[in-house]
Amino acid sequence: MNISIEFATTPLLAVVEVIGIWFGAIATTAAVIASLYLGLSARNIRLDVNVSLRKLVYRLQPEKTVVCVEVVNKGLRKARVVSIGWSLGFLSIHAVVQQPGEEAISAQLPQDMDDSDVRHFCVELKNDHANWLDLVARDVIKTTPKFMPWQLTLYSWKWIVVPQVGNAIKARPNKILRNTVKRYILDNEYHRCLPDN
Repeated sequence: MNISIEFATTPLLAVVEVIGIWFGAIATTAAVIASLYLGLSARNIRLDVNVSLRKLVYRLQPEKTVVCVEVVNKGLRKARVVSIGWSLGFLSIHAVVQQPGEEAISAQLPQDMDDSDVRHFCVELKNDHANWLDLVARDVIKTTPKFMPWQLTLYSWKWIVVPQVGNAIKARPNKILRNTVKRYILDNEYHRCLPDN
């Protein structure tokens, strides 16, 4: 004796089956999109840049005032910083490549950074060789167009950190550093006229 049981497909069961197939396809597509997004975004280099004026205090030595460019690697991959510098101006950009200070006070270039690493690139305001503050103050006045106040050029001041891969990161210096340059310009009356030397 041969017994066979046939399950009759009802219209409701067919609708539920089609809805299940659609949900499965949508979930698979969403999983692929999410994994691609996470995989590609984790590979991006993300550097956080902070520029400020700091005082370095050493034991049995006079304190040094420096401009400190702090770079933090927030990405999940290694980054290599190959250059730092700064730019002035809205209309025509005046850019300068800045060499960091001596090895005792500053990280040197190029600099490899693992994820979550922090590096400090420091430049002394004044030392035996140069007066960095004077050079910046002169550049602010020189690059300002005749029809524009020099304070706007100082406001446009941005520091640039260039990684080996990816786009350059720009950051504005903090207000204390901008006010120090502004005070230096006013004290030396560079806003009236620059000396010839």
